[in-house]
Amino acid sequence: MEQEASLFGDDRLDQANRFIHDRLASHGPDGISVRRLGGHRAGEIRIGRFLRNKKVSEDRIIKPVVAATSSRVGGLHVLLIQDTTSFRDDGRGNSLVGHATLAVAAEQGRPFGSVGCPIDGTAGG
Repeated sequence: MEQEASLFGDDRLDQANRFIHDRLASHGPDGISVRRLGGHRAGEIRIGRFLRNKKVSEDRIIKPVVAATSSRVGGLHVLLIQDTTSFRDDGRGNSLVGHATLAVAAEQGRPFGSVGCPIDGTAGG
């Protein structure tokens, strides 16, 4: 088995990143929350610590995913499908939203992977 390159330069962070990825893949898109994704209290705390770590950023998480997608779509006719998801909304217009974009084959609709997921914070009045 080939050794994966370290994304964060820290084995614990790399393991937590894989834990989150595996949990997301097993749960699918239905009502994900940190509590549900963690599976138990220790998993919930693990995810929270990972996301608050100074070495962890959107760019470091998404960059290898985007690179892998790019390597699969070179020279192909693809569609980019974007969706906006609210991760947090306090009901007063203060929210955290992600804009995930997926590359799919234009003819067959087969997904190739993510090409980005910028996250914005908005403040209401």
